[in-house]
Amino acid sequence: MKRVIKRDGSVVEFDKERIINAIKKTFEQASKEPNMKLLEKIASQVEELPSKVLSVEEIQDIVVKKFRWLPLKKI
Repeated sequence: MKRVIKRDGSVVEFDKERIINAIKKTFEQASKEPNMKLLEKIASQVEELPSKVLSVEEIQDIVVKKFRWLPLKKI
């Protein structure tokens, strides 16, 4: 099971829905309609990474890199 190191140092089980919700909130804050298929795909790609433990910051960096190639750079 994949684990996540939170910003406070605690370790929790990976939850793909948390990634989806965080990205969705970013879209909503930018007054953009989130593409749920895209959010699901990105969260699944993070989930499928070979690393068993990821920090929140590493996950954030991965998600940002995934969006760099999209025409949504303002988000």
